[in-house]
Amino acid sequence: MASIGNLRAIGVAVRGVVDLAHDGRAGLHSHEHDLAVLGIRWPTDAAHDEQLAVEPLTIRQRRLAV
Repeated sequence: MASIGNLRAIGVAVRGVVDLAHDGRAGLHSHEHDLAVLGIRWPTDAAHDEQLAVEPLTIRQRRLAV
């Protein structure tokens, strides 16, 4: 049979996992996200989109070169 100390340790562990799963931060979204949720659209910039797509590859190549 489990002792009281073991039961408390299990309870603390379970509460810790539950606290990790819940993220109560409300302000993580960008202004663009808020506008998109409202259905507002805006034109995209193809050059900027391409730069964003290439950026992680460039960073990876630099990291591998080191």
